[in-house]
Amino acid sequence: MKTISSFSRQFPIAKQTKPFSLTTPKLAAITEDLCNKILDENPDDKTLKKLHSRILIDQTLHSNPSLGIKLMRAYAAFGEPCYTRHVFDEITDKNVVFFNVMIRSYVNNGLYQDALLVFKTMANRGFYPDNYTYPCVLKACSVSRNLWAGLQTHGAVVKLGLDMNLYIGNGLVSMYGKCKCLDAARRVLDEMPRRDMISWNSMVAGYAQNGKFNDALKLCREMEDLKLKPDAGTMGSLLPAVTNTSCDNVLYVKEMFMKLKEKSLISWNVMIAVYVNNAMPNEAMDLYLQMHVHGVEPDAVSISSVLPACGDLAAVVLGRQIREYVERKKLRPNLLLENALIDMYAKCGCLKEARAVFDQMIVRDIVSWTSMISAYGMSGQGKDAVALFEKMRDSGFTPDWIAFVSVLAACSHAGLVNEGRYCFNLMAEYGIAPGIEHYNCMVDLLGRAGKIDEAYHLIRQMPMEPNERVWGSLLSACRVYSNMNIALLAADHLFQLAPEHYKIEQAIEHAMHALSRTDGPFGYQKQESKKRNQRARVDYEGLTSTELSTKTLSVAILKAQISGGRRHVICTVL
Repeated sequence: MKTISSFSRQFPIAKQTKPFSLTTPKLAAITEDLCNKILDENPDDKTLKKLHSRILIDQTLHSNPSLGIKLMRAYAAFGEPCYTRHVFDEITDKNVVFFNVMIRSYVNNGLYQDALLVFKTMANRGFYPDNYTYPCVLKACSVSRNLWAGLQTHGAVVKLGLDMNLYIGNGLVSMYGKCKCLDAARRVLDEMPRRDMISWNSMVAGYAQNGKFNDALKLCREMEDLKLKPDAGTMGSLLPAVTNTSCDNVLYVKEMFMKLKEKSLISWNVMIAVYVNNAMPNEAMDLYLQMHVHGVEPDAVSISSVLPACGDLAAVVLGRQIREYVERKKLRPNLLLENALIDMYAKCGCLKEARAVFDQMIVRDIVSWTSMISAYGMSGQGKDAVALFEKMRDSGFTPDWIAFVSVLAACSHAGLVNEGRYCFNLMAEYGIAPGIEHYNCMVDLLGRAGKIDEAYHLIRQMPMEPNERVWGSLLSACRVYSNMNIALLAADHLFQLAPEHYKIEQAIEHAMHALSRTDGPFGYQKQESKKRNQRARVDYEGLTSTELSTKTLSVAILKAQISGGRRHVICTVL
């Protein structure tokens, strides 16, 4: 019996731009039995293409459709939808199985629109989809958020009486959840005659991904009432719902994790991510170490999840050990992992090591560039950050919203006013409207440079309401550069925005610090040195201390009449 290796020697692949050519020199005929034998032995990519070339020469596909299906599935397994499509197009007498394999190949490789086009062609040619077709089509609708196609598919499913199928029902729940139609998703779930864990987890994911955190957790408790045990898939579905959430919700997921009889790698990864996403780096690192104790070998996802915790704790020693593990296990290249390494080193102040990881990357995305720009910014090397930002643009990457925040923050920390103005104005060229974070960076930049009036003018032009950080940056600059007029305005806004965080005494202290270094905001003359130690007199103008504490900061200060001295005693009233 001829083997794959003997076949490869007998039929060398043609060295052409296109691997499929009918002009290949005529060789000995190949039998269908040999083709099936080779395909059943899971050939490698090169052998598969050699076999395809010979089949084309002998025109075997036209007389043996099952061979064509095997060939398509083999290409699909290698993740080569283009070659799968070649075989698909060569078959003249197609049936529903050919369409199913082609649709699945596109879906598995993220080509969702192509999958939907094949499905449309299938319907136009009069083929009836079956219960293997619709789960793939619904997945394409789900991931691509194509609600219109999903609704049409649902209607077709009902007409064919396939809506009671478990896998189709799961696909409908997921599709409606991804398309933000949660009521429709829940209705499908409730009407399903049979449900499995995927059914429930899809609904949990729908709630969590759309910010319905309470509903997601409520559904998990409903599952427990029905004696269904949440699994790693449930934990993964819940992950968006337990990001920046309450301690009770984190504890609930932890209990779910602890109750798992068999903790898979996915469950460990999800629990680490829950801790990291809720600012619990110590717990995340402890759990990562427990993985090793339990003999669970971390993968790239585990490490990408725990590295932010190392950065938050400045645990550079553990971070370096993790990198050694990465190199030892040959987990690179991995884009997500390498981006996490850059971020970790940056937070630990290890700029050279961050740059080394960046330079070694074979493939970079916008996150890679942004992380490295942020690393320079955090280290105070604003000029290097701006230079890298320009290099990113020259490399063909389009800066996004976060990239501009990173470069503006770097300019702010380094006092690069002109560069900051340039980057801020550059956002318009990319069609990006500045957000509150961009304005905060610019106010901070201008304030640090002493351009208080320009910073205040920028705040007045903001299309959104300034937040505490914006006014706080301005007030800090006023204190440094002794601008009492704007300090009063900034302090007033701060007190109105968050009186529970900005006590009037603290705001007065900042504002009066600015006053003590000036001639006064209302034209008061500097006192002679012998009068500077005189006690200030305050006219309360009929206000009691209780009434004064309830007034806004600006009213309280403007009511005060200062007669002398560099220290203000309004705090004694409070």
